[in-house]
Amino acid sequence: MRHFIFFFILFTIAEIVFSLTYYLIAEKVDRVILLGAGVYAAGMVTGYIAYRVFRYRAKRKALIDSLP
Repeated sequence: MRHFIFFFILFTIAEIVFSLTYYLIAEKVDRVILLGAGVYAAGMVTGYIAYRVFRYRAKRKALIDSLP
């Protein structure tokens, strides 16, 4: 489960660094930064869904293993 936390942290840091770098080069907010924010949002939603599925499968396995 810790790998999901690392994913969220690293993905956020990468988005900030790349967007800030592009902004410092282009000196304006344009479609590239907005597209990057959209990709970031989609990646976070996908990561969260994967995290919830991982927790569901772990809980389901624990419940099935506890059956007599």
